[in-house]
Amino acid sequence: MIILYTGNGKGKTTAALGLALRNVGHGRKVAFIQFMKQSKSGESKVSLTGFELKQFGRDKLLTRDTVEQVDKELANEALDYARSVKCDLLVLDEVNVALYFGLITLEDVLKLIDEKEREGVLVVLTGRYAPDELVERADIVTEMKEVKHAFNEGVPAQEGVEW
Repeated sequence: MIILYTGNGKGKTTAALGLALRNVGHGRKVAFIQFMKQSKSGESKVSLTGFELKQFGRDKLLTRDTVEQVDKELANEALDYARSVKCDLLVLDEVNVALYFGLITLEDVLKLIDEKEREGVLVVLTGRYAPDELVERADIVTEMKEVKHAFNEGVPAQEGVEW
């Protein structure tokens, strides 16, 4: 099964983390791979049996205009790791944004999904800008819609909420 969390609202990574926690509770192995992230986020500090989180990115905000070759290399490292990891649930966090920024190719992501699906792995994809091909391919698609966010009123990102 393929689950896709997308949209401009908050909660995509949070939803994937909730699903990961649920699977760990059922004794399943979870591989949570974060594209374009290298931070001290709360989830990066979690230590649970059956839960592994790996970050592939630099500790800086990336935009389409600031992409460097190293960002593409790190994103492709993330895909390589995803191919090799043995798990029951594979989360590709921010993979849609990595696609949108041109760090990886849709062909490579679809190939990875095919491989994991044959292995019986539940795959979760997160991030804004989900391409139509992934929306069509997914079995469950949830679009997070921003209605209101404190950040827009000048409140900085909050530890435990955004990171």
